[in-house]
Amino acid sequence: MKYSSKVKKLRKEVFAKKFSSFEEYICSLKKYLKENGSYMNCQECSDIMKYNLKEKGIKADNVLLYTVNQENQRISKAEHVFTIAGLDKNATNDPKTWGECYIVDGWSGICMPSDKGINYFNEFFGIDPTKQKLAFEIL
Repeated sequence: MKYSSKVKKLRKEVFAKKFSSFEEYICSLKKYLKENGSYMNCQECSDIMKYNLKEKGIKADNVLLYTVNQENQRISKAEHVFTIAGLDKNATNDPKTWGECYIVDGWSGICMPSDKGINYFNEFFGIDPTKQKLAFEIL
């Protein structure tokens, strides 16, 4: 995967460092973005979204989305990280167990119920249900 020079600089100046807490990481990331522009990829957007939701007392988790073929073997057509607000405490990687929660995706700019968000991602990533499907991993 090729990264722009802005992403390479961000990874070197923020992500390569060791932090004592998630809060210290978020503060460092926000400071970097304020000084160098606000370009981020989905992982950084999700980290900030998760932190901000938790600061407001909302349960939040990051989720990795990827594609699998009909035999459930991972393929690389789509890979994306987003945040879920209000995920059920007994949730598994199966969206049917997530309960009434919202996908809050700072990278794509969406905030919608998880079932509608999954439909959005299927369309956004051009998933052909006869050949592949989305799979999820709660991080």
